[in-house]
Amino acid sequence: MYVLLKTRSSFVITTKIYWGGQAETERGLSRKHIIEGLRGSLSRLQLDYVDIVFANRNDVNSPMEEIVRAMTFVINQGMAMYWGTSRWSAMEIMEAYSVARQFNLIPPVCEQAEYHYFQRDKVEVQLPELYHKIGVGAMTWSPWLVD
Repeated sequence: MYVLLKTRSSFVITTKIYWGGQAETERGLSRKHIIEGLRGSLSRLQLDYVDIVFANRNDVNSPMEEIVRAMTFVINQGMAMYWGTSRWSAMEIMEAYSVARQFNLIPPVCEQAEYHYFQRDKVEVQLPELYHKIGVGAMTWSPWLVD
């Protein structure tokens, strides 16, 4: 079901990049897949840009500098306003931030972490230091309802 967004500015629209097709170049966080994957997502969404593009899990096969440079590129091209991480460790987020600062690139603005009654440690213990040190925010997923 498609919904026409007449007031685009009142919504925050996000998408995630990591999984794709069967080919090795159609998944992960290589520059090629970040750019082509986001273009595909924008086409499917019928949008010119998203507010946040998430790197959904870190890719050990792609150098952090390549990931940060590719995310900076898609932002500079107007395909996304910001980028964030999803399911990254605090150490990986800090590495991305450090690479961004070292090369004058755009750092991630938020981490999308699993957060519910049974999974609280990351958001409440591991990430608060990053909230205060580098200003990264949190966006949660998979909340559980407990009676």
